[in-house]
Amino acid sequence: MLAYVVVNVDVLDEEAGLAYTHVDQKSTHSHGGRYLVAGPTPKPA
Repeated sequence: MLAYVVVNVDVLDEEAGLAYTHVDQKSTHSHGGRYLVAGPTPKPA
């Protein structure tokens, strides 16, 4: 099944945000997901 998820997040705690990013990427990739665009200034991944 193909799905696109669009998320706009305001990070209030940079350190916690970076820690979450590593966990989220691992989970996303382990389920066959991938990022098309990512980053504070969105750029193609």
